[in-house]
Amino acid sequence: MEDQTLTIGIDLHYFMDNDQRHEMDASIHNKCEACILDALNHLGELFNEDIQIDVSALEEGGVIDKFKIILKNKTVKDLFLLLCGALISHFIGVSPSLDESQIQLNRAELLSKIKEGNFSDEDIQFLIKGDPKILTSKNNYYTELDKEPHVTKVSCSSYGKDKPEAKKTEAIINKADFYTQIVKGCTNTATHEYLGTSVLVVSPVLLKSSQAKWKGIFNGNEIKFTIVDKEFLKQVYAKEVRFTTGTSLTCDLKITTKTVYDALGKHVKSNKESEVSNITSWDDGNHILHETKRYKRKKIEEAMPLLFKDSDFE
Repeated sequence: MEDQTLTIGIDLHYFMDNDQRHEMDASIHNKCEACILDALNHLGELFNEDIQIDVSALEEGGVIDKFKIILKNKTVKDLFLLLCGALISHFIGVSPSLDESQIQLNRAELLSKIKEGNFSDEDIQFLIKGDPKILTSKNNYYTELDKEPHVTKVSCSSYGKDKPEAKKTEAIINKADFYTQIVKGCTNTATHEYLGTSVLVVSPVLLKSSQAKWKGIFNGNEIKFTIVDKEFLKQVYAKEVRFTTGTSLTCDLKITTKTVYDALGKHVKSNKESEVSNITSWDDGNHILHETKRYKRKKIEEAMPLLFKDSDFE
């Protein structure tokens, strides 16, 4: 009876800064090995394949791990060899960050397409590069490996041990590129400024030592804000400004929105910070307009006649 198993070999070679060094930090090595195993097992889960992974004893020449993957399902033998090759190229080789097309890819549809045998090399690469679990394993792998001071580069190869005619996949990465392979999230910042606008005060902060934020209404939405107009705050703390229901400020308002995305481009959280400045007047809720001291001074300065006319210099 024909043997339906396929054995895939994966050799992972850690190069050291000294040719005579054949060891590395055991804790780092174990965590890196776990990341590789997690990624390989995940491939088996994607295709409902019960795979067996054997690990050989370490070899010298730096540190070399040897993995042997044994598959029992004949129908995925060739496919899994392609998947392992794509995984090695992505995991060990220098890979670019995910682009929007990889993030938006319909993964369920693509996975079904590959299982049916209707796929291209690009489909395999998309499947590997856009997979959240593989990305997490890769991030963890390089986060740990970057801590090992003696590893200068890593090479990896995958091949069909019982299928010598199959193409062997090889990849290599230098230590200088370890950190760049850790895909991190990002924070986008957007700032909008509203000059000479109006903010309705809901809850003022009347204590000078308080770290609380003011609460108000702007464009129908409740906001929390900080007042950076020190001269106006002096009037508040001196009780020259009275707040009643409906008190509003004529001011400049700056709203900064920070949006945080994770390594996969998914929204994590958003935070808004509002800042009030250049307060020119306040309405006490009884439709009586009170001008701030600074604004009154500015009006006087603008009303003062110039000592010299432009024509005097002609």
